[in-house]
Amino acid sequence: MILTVTPTPVLERSGSIDTPLTGGTVLRLGQVDTFPAGCGVTVSRLAYLAGNRTHAIFPAPEISQYLRMIGLLGLPHDYVPVAGPIQTRFLVTDSTGESTQFLDPPMPLDPVQLAQLRDLAVTKAEDATWVVLGGPLPDVAPNGWYVEVIRALSLYHPDVRVAVATSGGPLRAVVRQLSAITPTLLALTTADIAELLPDTDAATLESDLRSGDASSTAPAVRNLLGAGVSEVLVSCPPDTAAIFSAESGVVARSSSGSGSGPDRFRDVLLAGHLMGDGSGSRQERLSGSLAYATADAPLRDGALPTPDLVHPEAVTCTGLRY
Repeated sequence: MILTVTPTPVLERSGSIDTPLTGGTVLRLGQVDTFPAGCGVTVSRLAYLAGNRTHAIFPAPEISQYLRMIGLLGLPHDYVPVAGPIQTRFLVTDSTGESTQFLDPPMPLDPVQLAQLRDLAVTKAEDATWVVLGGPLPDVAPNGWYVEVIRALSLYHPDVRVAVATSGGPLRAVVRQLSAITPTLLALTTADIAELLPDTDAATLESDLRSGDASSTAPAVRNLLGAGVSEVLVSCPPDTAAIFSAESGVVARSSSGSGSGPDRFRDVLLAGHLMGDGSGSRQERLSGSLAYATADAPLRDGALPTPDLVHPEAVTCTGLRY
């Protein structure tokens, strides 16, 4: 089972207008869609659509559109009751194709609720193969909250594998504590790696990976693997991904579709990677992961691809030297 922990759930809304986005006027939205999101919830939703066992946990108000939509989807879940409201991300696309996001303030939580979420994660991990810790942390949470959860999981469930997909302060806290904790997988963006390498920028890393060159990424990856991380999964939207382990590295590029938006490319890539656990070679697994992230599906904004919309044959993999 894939257990996902989302400390900052987001209600994603998207809409379009048939004029350029300007101020000082009334703009009528069309094609408005709403979906429950947040890194872990997105991973669970995609795994559930593909027929995999999964369970999502998150904080949410007992009476909320978020919980109602999770229920309508049939997604197995548990939640920590909070006052809310859940953060809303509104994406508006205008007639020029330009997209603009409007983001609510983050949902307030208190330390007691965070402790309840940690304890719920440990309880539900009894039957888990993977635990995904994903997304940013609430304002009240210390940057080391994910470290705390990993320590609790390793104490009570030493065999469970942990994947971490976060950025900024929470990621730096995990990296600083790698001598004491050992997440199995880190799912990073090129921007995350650039933060770990003081003299490198994300654009250079992206350009190198797309050309099959891992030399600029290698210093950060080697440090993480040397500290005990088993795999580093790197997302490079809209069409490239790479996976590194102590034994080998593989980069993949897709020629199919526009794929997931940059905000959720990593989440979909990670879900595909976990669903392919134990099946096929490393190249086949990465091909399947990237095929999910780049699925050119006739979907509404916020919807996720099902297996029939995924085309791994459109993905080309190349071995990396690092």
